[in-house]
Amino acid sequence: MNKQEFLTLLKKRLSVYLSKNDTAERLNFYSEMIDDKIEEGACEDDAVLSVGSVDDIVSQIAEEFSVSKSKKSVKKKNITNIILLILGFPVWFSLLVAALVTVFSVVWSVTVSLWSVFVSFAATSIGGVIYGLYFIFTGNALTGFAFLSGSSVCAGLAIFSFYGCKALTNGAIWISKKTVCGIKNYFTAKEGYNE
Repeated sequence: MNKQEFLTLLKKRLSVYLSKNDTAERLNFYSEMIDDKIEEGACEDDAVLSVGSVDDIVSQIAEEFSVSKSKKSVKKKNITNIILLILGFPVWFSLLVAALVTVFSVVWSVTVSLWSVFVSFAATSIGGVIYGLYFIFTGNALTGFAFLSGSSVCAGLAIFSFYGCKALTNGAIWISKKTVCGIKNYFTAKEGYNE
């Protein structure tokens, strides 16, 4: 393949990816490269072969073109995202705060409620023992034993609910930490990405 055939084929293949000015620029580059090889003493066909095949050159330029195009589209997306974040701040921020408040209030209100149930079972079992002993010593043994048996049931429920409340508290703390860390990581990752 001589120089003119090489440049014609290269022009035809590059015109798919590049503008006329960029194609002419590349053609001048490869034309000068071939001319330099010829000046060094190579024949025209060998000079064309040393530059490389048209397929290799076009695939390399196409790859560069797609990378630069994707970088431009990423920049456009980032600018669009920033504009949307700024314009939508009153809406998304209030929704985010409402969602966080809802999650925290549900998780912690359930936790506090179950701890209050535990305290109720524990207080009832202590009160049942006291009233049971009182009724036994005042001559009303049947009522006293009923209070003692009820207090033992409440003591068992208090022990059972204590472990459940403890596990639920650990879960609520874990959910709270994950939520706060997730929000923090989201914003710090965005800042690191933009740098």
